[in-house]
Amino acid sequence: MWLTPAPRALFICSGGKNRVRVHIHTNHPEQVFAKLTPFGTISSQKIDDMWQQHSEKFSGKMVGKIGIVTDSSCDLPFDFIEENHINIIPVKIVFGNKAYLDKVDLSPVEFYNKLTKAAIHPKTSQPAMADIKKTYDRVAPFYEKIISIHLPRAVSGTLQSIERAAELFGDNKITSVDSKTISGALGLVVMEAAAAVKQELPFNRVIEKIQYAIENIHIYVSLPTLKYLVKGGRISASKGVIGKILNLNPIITFDEEGKVKLADKAIGQKSARQKTFNLISQKAKPYKRYKFIVAHANAPEKARWYLNQLKNHFKITEEIPVVDAAPALGVHTGPGTAGIAFIGYYD
Repeated sequence: MWLTPAPRALFICSGGKNRVRVHIHTNHPEQVFAKLTPFGTISSQKIDDMWQQHSEKFSGKMVGKIGIVTDSSCDLPFDFIEENHINIIPVKIVFGNKAYLDKVDLSPVEFYNKLTKAAIHPKTSQPAMADIKKTYDRVAPFYEKIISIHLPRAVSGTLQSIERAAELFGDNKITSVDSKTISGALGLVVMEAAAAVKQELPFNRVIEKIQYAIENIHIYVSLPTLKYLVKGGRISASKGVIGKILNLNPIITFDEEGKVKLADKAIGQKSARQKTFNLISQKAKPYKRYKFIVAHANAPEKARWYLNQLKNHFKITEEIPVVDAAPALGVHTGPGTAGIAFIGYYD
């Protein structure tokens, strides 16, 4: 069996005729699982952070004063996650009786491909307490304090589990934060935290920076269909039928508690795309500068359109991250979804 492509990966295989044990070093485990699935059933899996293990074995020292943990509903460029040592607790995605670890067993692209073919609409499930504690056990020895930033309490029980796990470590070792948003918007909050940590700001100032980001984050997402909102139980089937007949494309955002909120609607995807950008432009008016991110669910052309509009309208020369939208968002919105998030700054 030959696996390709497999970026930055080392494979060691052993076993017999009916069973194979595979030991892999890779930065993309979800791609490997996808390649292996057609050849048989993956009966068990174990994933370790080799960078963390190396540090533990050879340095015996703390990596820094403050470590950052988030969950897989947070969308960030992989290189940023790697360079800033962002630790991610995977949310579970359940298709029927089969559970996957988000972005570990299943990449966002694979999730959306699977979503379109699924007979039963998938659900997301909060991480198990054991998985949360395992992450903290691995990370805690390397930092004086940990800041754990997560998807809204209003839409998931994840934060409650995070808080319970954090209590086990005592002495205010772990501080949990409700970001009140998900996907690229949560990514921006984590980026703000990482920048503050890199500047070696005191713990309280890092928390202040995070709170500012949460209070000044804005996100608008355009959906190509109501189909997945109906399947996920967010709207009634009758409204879905009417929306399909009228070719309605909803635009969603998140309220102050982190609950999904209808921001606007449009007839047709081009109109929805333009309205989404207009909403972002209106929200940006009070600010002097911005930090943007574009997230999409198998909709690269729509993402590129948003990217070009942002660069032209706001005269942006630096790179704007474009990321795959997390299944935590996509399970309700479906493929073809795309959105813009930004943090606004008054100075």
